Amino acid sequence: MTIRVSDDVLWRKVGDEVLMSNTATELIFGLDGAGARMWQVLAETGSIDETAAALAEEFDASVESIRADLHRLIEELRERGLVVMEQSSERVAAPKASPPQKHSVPRKRKAARAR
Repeated sequence: MTIRVSDDVLWRKVGDEVLMSNTATELIFGLDGAGARMWQVLAETGSIDETAAALAEEFDASVESIRADLHRLIEELRERGLVVMEQSSERVAAPKASPPQKHSVPRKRKAARAR
């Protein structure tokens, strides 16, 4: 199962929180504490299993309990349209930053004056 951030979602880590904004629905959603840390590791590793293992060690908890918490978090994010689940491997595709776009701006021409 692949989990990826929805195309309409922008997110950013701010202090100890993760803030998400769905630009299509205008939903703003925040994660703090363990939820923010889960999201951060999930985005870094790209794998539910790797995330569960890393967090189990970090929080001194069982991999099974962390995996269950991850699945609950992912389901809540999916219900809110913040992530999309796709068939394939258990990878999380974090949104890639779009390269700056160069826009050509037409220059104003000086109006020709009649003599």
